[in-house]
Amino acid sequence: MIASMLDNPNEPVSDLSYFDSLQAVMEKSKDLGDAMTGISNHAKKQDMDEFCSSVRNFANSVCGLTEASVQAAYLVGISDPASEPGRPGVVDQTQFARANQAIQMACQNLTNPASSQQQGTNTQAQYYASWNLRSMICYQVLSAATVVAKHTSSLCNSCRLASSKTANPVAKRHFVQSAKDVANSTASLVKAIDEVN
Repeated sequence: MIASMLDNPNEPVSDLSYFDSLQAVMEKSKDLGDAMTGISNHAKKQDMDEFCSSVRNFANSVCGLTEASVQAAYLVGISDPASEPGRPGVVDQTQFARANQAIQMACQNLTNPASSQQQGTNTQAQYYASWNLRSMICYQVLSAATVVAKHTSSLCNSCRLASSKTANPVAKRHFVQSAKDVANSTASLVKAIDEVN
């Protein structure tokens, strides 16, 4: 987690302002000192539970200190007039987030399409109700499958486009493989839906 923050200094890591970041650095520095004191004291007393707690506090303090420092450094960098303006990313993260949300909702509809439907009370009413229910379920399943197919197709195209934009061969392979995986999963889903219907 921390390594990725340090690898991407051109991106914010939190919503903290510069002064909030400095405040967090001060607080985490104090917590770090307390944790180091705790480690020393609890090691001398051979209190393993408190020693482990102090080690966890130490690790959390280092992570928090790093995050706050990276955010402060990012804010200093973007406020420098000599800084280059940011460039758009290889992929549109908001498109991926929207597609993810739509696919999740469609999958919920696929797993339980008739959760709110009720059946009739007499035999003839039950027959018509079950027929209507089956029709409605088929419609809901096909609608959900259409939503999934539409958004996964869009994700595949975005991955292919991203692979053509990047010069990094590892990222290029990863984007191509992701597009293949999404396409194969979608094909499997469509096949399963066809078998059910």
